[in-house]
Amino acid sequence: MIFLGTKKYPAENDFEKFILENNGNFNAYTTSDHTLYHFNGLSPGCLPLALDKLSSFFHQPLLNESSMDRERIAVDQEYKKNIESEGWRLHHAYKVLANSDHPFSLFSTGNLETMKKINSIYLHEWFNKNYGTNLMNVAILGKESIEQLEEYAINYFGKIPMRKSNELPSLGNDLVHHYKPQSISLKNFKPNVHSRLEILTIFFSVTTLVIAFASVLGKKLPRGQFLNFIWFVCTGLIHIITEGWVVWFNKDVITRNDILSDLWKEYALADSRYIISDPFIINMEGITAVS
Repeated sequence: MIFLGTKKYPAENDFEKFILENNGNFNAYTTSDHTLYHFNGLSPGCLPLALDKLSSFFHQPLLNESSMDRERIAVDQEYKKNIESEGWRLHHAYKVLANSDHPFSLFSTGNLETMKKINSIYLHEWFNKNYGTNLMNVAILGKESIEQLEEYAINYFGKIPMRKSNELPSLGNDLVHHYKPQSISLKNFKPNVHSRLEILTIFFSVTTLVIAFASVLGKKLPRGQFLNFIWFVCTGLIHIITEGWVVWFNKDVITRNDILSDLWKEYALADSRYIISDPFIINMEGITAVS
C-alpha cells in the first residue's frame, strides 16, 4: 500500500516509473520477522531523488481507501496461488504446532476474509505504530563518499518519526518460543540468528570439504573400499561433531547462537526433547556419537 503514492509524490506508480526509467530495479517482501524495501542499478545522479521518493513512503504515505480493494484482491490471489505450494504448507504446519501466544503462530499472509475489516483508518493507525526510525534500518551503497551517503541518510530518512517499540509477549522471564508442548520452560532462550538456508549451506559446504579431504586420503584404496572409506569418514564426523555437540552442550543449546546450537534448535522443532536435556535423548545421542 505504501508504494501507491505519498503526499509529496501522489501518483500511484511514480516511484516505479522513476526507477525503471533510470535503468534500476526495485522490490519489497515480508518474512516472518521483517519487511525489506530495496532498489539498485540506477543511472548516475539519480540516487538522491530515488532516496527522497523511497523515504517519503515511511513518513507520508497516502494509504488511500480507493486503492485498498485492488490490493486486497492482489493479496488474495497470491494467497490462493500458494495454497498448493509444498513450502507454504510446511510453513503453515510449523505455525499450527507453534505456541499460540507467540506471533509466529499467526496467519502470515492474508485473504479477502481476513482483510475485510481493514480500512484506511486502521491502516494509518497500524502504520503509525509500526513504521518508525527506532524500528527500522537503512543501508545506502553508492559511488559517493561515506560522508555524502551519511548526509543522504540523515536528510531523507531523518524525517521519519520514532515510534513506541513493540515488545514480544513473554511467559514470565522466558522469551515465548514456538516449541511443543507450550508448557516447556526455556530459561534465557535465544531465537536463531542463522536462517535455515544459512544452516543448510554451511552444513553441506563443510560436508563437501570433508568428502574432498577423505578422497585425498583414500585415493589409493580399491574403488569399493574407497567408497566405504568416504562414507564412514563423512558420517562418522557428522555424528561425532553434531551429536557430540548436543551431548556436551545440552544444557546451553537454547542460550547460544553458534551455528551448531542454531542447527539443533531448528531440528528441535520436530522433537523438542533435544533442547530440554531429555536424559534418553542425550544418552542415545552420546552412544551414537562414539559408536
